Amino acid sequence: MKSATHVLGFALFVILCLPGSSSAQSVDCNNAVTADELTICSAPRLKKLDRRLGRIHDAVLGAAPQELHYLIREEQAAWIRARNRCRTDRKCIRLHYRARMNELSAIVDEPDEPEVAVGCTIYRHVDFAGETAFVKPNSQVSFFGTKFDNQASSVRLGGSCQFLGFTRAFYNGRGERYRKDTPNFGSLNDRISSAQCLCQ
Repeated sequence: MKSATHVLGFALFVILCLPGSSSAQSVDCNNAVTADELTICSAPRLKKLDRRLGRIHDAVLGAAPQELHYLIREEQAAWIRARNRCRTDRKCIRLHYRARMNELSAIVDEPDEPEVAVGCTIYRHVDFAGETAFVKPNSQVSFFGTKFDNQASSVRLGGSCQFLGFTRAFYNGRGERYRKDTPNFGSLNDRISSAQCLCQ
């Protein structure tokens, strides 16, 4: 990480001269309305870029003095307006994100992606948000009678693991297998009552 002196010395220059910066607001896919937001939410690679930009932006806000935060947010609003004009053009959206990340990364190093433990980490909300429950490798769990019963919405997989979700307790009912990080269970969203985490 670059020194605080270096960061603050260049913060005002970047805020005034570079596009977009706000509080690290990622696109809320539950409330997406504009064409570019809907396009981002439908494309896993764009959603990943959105999360990365959010982490970088948080680092910039954390390093900048409080009196510059308003300018940072104004710049982010301007960047979002520019991204809006891409509408459904995925290449245009991707180029906007990469340009913005390069600009902000010149101020602070990009924070590391949070490590995911080997196993299956289940989230109560889509897009890996909300409370979590961890299922150990090669184990199973029934959510019946717990706050996660019919409440799971997404899962991250650590290591070479697969997640099996079932609509009824004790691994009965309809089952679905997820072989990669899944930000939304789709038809099983808020319907999973038991699960298995199978790892190699």
